[in-house]
Amino acid sequence: MRFTVSYCSQHGKNKQECEDSALIGHDVINEKEGTAELQSPCCICLCDGVGGYAGGQEASLFVTKELSTADVPHSITDIRALFTDVNSRLNERAQMTTDHKRMSTTATALFLSDDSVYVAHVGNTRLYTKHDASISQLTKDQTLYQWFTDHGLRVFANERNRDVIYGGMGGGRPKGMKPLAVEQLSESLLSSIFLLTSDGVHESLSQDEIKEILNNDASMLDKAKMLCSAALDHGSVDDRSVIIVCPEDDPK
Repeated sequence: MRFTVSYCSQHGKNKQECEDSALIGHDVINEKEGTAELQSPCCICLCDGVGGYAGGQEASLFVTKELSTADVPHSITDIRALFTDVNSRLNERAQMTTDHKRMSTTATALFLSDDSVYVAHVGNTRLYTKHDASISQLTKDQTLYQWFTDHGLRVFANERNRDVIYGGMGGGRPKGMKPLAVEQLSESLLSSIFLLTSDGVHESLSQDEIKEILNNDASMLDKAKMLCSAALDHGSVDDRSVIIVCPEDDPK
């Protein structure tokens, strides 16, 4: 199968650099916009460097670069092994630095082949799918807010910042990878559109607002840029990244 991938990545308000990085096939993207044509098997990944520690950009770039040189895995076991290996190398890299020893990043990755689709997810970047006019969120945020919400502790959830995560790669601690979720999705989703976003986008836009933009008549690249711009207009100060993955037989 062939896929058209449109992407837009922008640094946050009053920030000097973008800590979001993306892998589009074998190309690593940081603060860029554009469109690429990919042939399966391929990998698309979005990483958001954790801003609470120094080295967020370095961590997200490290993970995407490491994944760019790896063979595309075709099983849950192989994907877990790949992420575990990259996480170990990230922590080793961090220990070699003077001030980035706890650098870390989120990661959400799609692995696409002709007859299968897998997702790997740790942190709070998100994966959605669009079918016809509706969209669905496929990943669950690994944040304290989401954990308290899931356990019926809404009062405690509302006292937490929505971006405080408990899962991620790096951070100087292997246990941060324990929440890694890897799943094989339904083969029928190969004909759907996939959307990946960093929290600088989805924390400022509701799912209905995202859906409205995805359902307009603009090109996929324009839609990616519109999502980033809308998040900024709604008060986002964080880095904003959007990736839209479209099968070749569905140009809009």
